Parts: sequence; structure tokens; C-alpha cells
Amino acid sequence: EEEAPAEELEPLAAFREQWPSRESDGSLLDRVVGPMVHDAFRSDQWRLRWEAMTYLSKHLAEASGEPADLVRAVGELVCGAAKDKMAKVFLASLAVFEELLTDARCDEMGPEGFAAHLRGIESPDGRDGARIGPDALQALLDQADAGGGSSTSSSPQQAAADAACSCVLHGRVPLDEVAFPLMRRIDERLQAEVAGQEPKDRKDKALGPKQLSANLKLLGRCLSSFGLQQSGLFRRALLLPLLLRAASSEHSKVRAPAGDAIINLMALSGGLEDRLWQLLPSKARKAVQRQAGTQEGISLLSAMPCGDDAVKKEVIVAEDPRAGSFLCVSELTPQIWAAAMNDAGAGGAEGSKAKGSKSRRGSG
Repeated sequence: EEEAPAEELEPLAAFREQWPSRESDGSLLDRVVGPMVHDAFRSDQWRLRWEAMTYLSKHLAEASGEPADLVRAVGELVCGAAKDKMAKVFLASLAVFEELLTDARCDEMGPEGFAAHLRGIESPDGRDGARIGPDALQALLDQADAGGGSSTSSSPQQAAADAACSCVLHGRVPLDEVAFPLMRRIDERLQAEVAGQEPKDRKDKALGPKQLSANLKLLGRCLSSFGLQQSGLFRRALLLPLLLRAASSEHSKVRAPAGDAIINLMALSGGLEDRLWQLLPSKARKAVQRQAGTQEGISLLSAMPCGDDAVKKEVIVAEDPRAGSFLCVSELTPQIWAAAMNDAGAGGAEGSKAKGSKSRRGSG
């Protein structure tokens, strides 16, 4: 892989001298970063695309337009760079993204507005608006689990995960706006596993558990960085069923990060009721016990349920309808659990109800 050009000159200095000047075409990027920088982004030479990103990371304060346009423009650049064959271009785009997160011009729109524009959605609440641009948050999550993720700190995958967490740490994006698509990925991949919908190709089949592992590691990182919410989506009532299902996976690559996240969740909110603990297969219980044994002060079991474990599903859905996509602790019975794990022997009214619910989640 070629090295990025040495910074002997100001980025785009040589390009500026030979660039055929033109007027703005009125496009978003022309308006925000200017025609010259926009043309450099569109170059078929990766070095120029890299220089354009590097230039903008140093000169974002000079970018024009309303704050909403600025956020949309940077989101569009990140999405474009995520598709670039040269990883250095994507990494450089994340430097622009970090500059955006600290840009004071964005203060006036608030986290919900910032998230909506970053996701390319017109509605300020970020949920029901029309799609007017690419979704940069989805692009970051795509990159974070690309190729099955990576534990190397300098990798594009880790850089994407860093950026997803950074927008929450800076207060620009609500945690739930990152958590929802991440939780949905985990849920869908777990459903595909138990339904036997894994790809037949050996390489693709091996990739699925790696991607799920990367998703679970990012979820665990969010737990460590942000803790649990008492409302919304990133709460014990919704996370615990997801993690218990992952801990029951047939793949060790999935079970390990799921167990780590369960231990983290217990440290934050207490142990499990025996009724929940007994849902796990024996192999999964032993694995979690081993992982818990490496940390002090972790109580696996609790005689009293955590307050969030008792919250009814309809109460959570009333706060955020997106919660309807997930199982809730209070509805976890052996029958519901068996149906969620695709156990053909699950029967009775509750089992049928769970299977119907699972089907609806899959079609959403």
C-alpha cells in the first residue's frame, strides 16, 4: 500500500495551481467547502482525495453555509470516504469529522438536530423525516464491523468505532441514536444465526460471527463509556435479553464479548434473577461464571430483581416506539425464550405469541 504524501507543502497547494477555476454549481459540497476542494474530493487520484480531507481538517473553520449544511456536508464526505478503496482517505475523513464535533457553529442545533442532519434526515427529531442524504452514522457502524472488525488500534474499523463513540462523548449525538442501529444489527444477526440463515460460502459464513463479535465489543465499549440509561433504548431492560441471546450463541467468537458485556452490565446494575440465569444453556452459564471469576465484586445472582427488569414493555415502547423491535426482560419466560432461540419444541400461547413477535421484528 502506498504511503500518504509527506506534508512538505500545504495540502492541495500543487492542485490549486493547476486547477481550472470554475463557479459554484450550487451543490451542497460546492457551497460548503468550495469548488476547488470539492473537485479534489472527486479526483480519481487517491492522493488528491487524501489531501482534500487533510486540507479540510485544517480549514473547516473557513467552510461556509448554515450549521445544518456543514453537518450534512461532512456526513456526505465521511460516507463517500467509507467507500474509498484507500483506507487512508477514510481515516483522513474522520479527522474532518472530529473537527466538526468541536465546531461551535453546531451548538445551536442541539443533539437531536445534529444527529438528524448527520443521518441525512430532514426531520429535526431524526426519526420520521424524509431521507435527503446519506447516513453517516450507519456508515461508521458499517466500517466498524467491516471484514469482521479489527482489534488493531490504528485500523479503519477501530477509528470508525472511535468516531461513533466520540460523537456521543462530545454531546453532539444522543446515545440512543448510535445504540439503536447497533442493537438492531446484533438482533438481526442473532436471528439469522438461530434461523440457520448463515451464508453457505465458507468465507462469508466465517465473517458473520466476526461481525457480530465486533458489534458486541462496540456495545460493551458503550456500556463502559456511557453506563446504562434509565429510559430510552440503552437500558438494562432491552440490553440484557440481547446479551443473553448472544451468550447462548454456538460461536465462541460471539459468546466471549457477550459474556464480557454481561459482566459489565452486572457491575453497573446488579446480578440476575435465577429465572433469567436458568434461561442460559449450561455451557453459557459456565462461560459467564469463568469470566466473572476474573473480576472482583461481581455478583452473578440477585434475590431481588433490578428495577429495570420489572418495567413493562408497553411503558418502554411508549417512551420510544423503536423499543418494540426488541425483547424486554419483563416478558422473558421460558416459552418466550425458547421461541426467540428458535426452539421447535416451544409451544403454548406464549410460545406462539413470541414467534409472531419475532416474525414482526424480522419484517420491520
